[in-house]
Amino acid sequence: MKKIIIFTAITSFFYLSITADTVIAGPVAGTSDSSSAAIQWAANIPVIVPGEFITFTGDNSGPIKDGMLDIQANGKFSSTPVLLELRYYDDETGDIGTGVIVGEDVPGLGLVKANTITYRVSAVQLTSKQDNDLSGTQAQVLMNNVPVSSNVDLVETDADSWKTSWSIKNKPGSGIDDTVAGDTVTATTVIYADVNFAN
Repeated sequence: MKKIIIFTAITSFFYLSITADTVIAGPVAGTSDSSSAAIQWAANIPVIVPGEFITFTGDNSGPIKDGMLDIQANGKFSSTPVLLELRYYDDETGDIGTGVIVGEDVPGLGLVKANTITYRVSAVQLTSKQDNDLSGTQAQVLMNNVPVSSNVDLVETDADSWKTSWSIKNKPGSGIDDTVAGDTVTATTVIYADVNFAN
């Protein structure tokens, strides 16, 4: 199972330019000053849950890289792709192997082959750091640049189907109604993969 986190940040920066002629006053007796700092505690929950024999990785067996979400002023949005690879995995050693190529023998097992790869994608969840209501915003998931439905089996039999590209865009007639400057919007979905093995 893989959570894909896609995000963008729109931030306004305000700054004060201080030249050599600027006089910065120091504290005066009888006055007080104050400061504050925001701190947080977070737990990193694994975003990849491997199976016994297979696991997701990013491109070239590397880490999975987040995509970027591009939100236009009119609320329409699209994303850069997130690249996934489905590879063989040893749950005892944690070793990641070669790609799961449909029609080819499983390495080291001779007559056992990967017969099909079935992908499923959950519905995209959009959240706003500033609690902007995004419940009415609908996102379309694209697998290899082709729109796909959520929670539907996508059975693949091509030899290169172990490599996939995932992106999102707003569904027709949908978008982010009220964009808020300085907000961070996060889009999250889960990609599932099942491999059927056969002789």
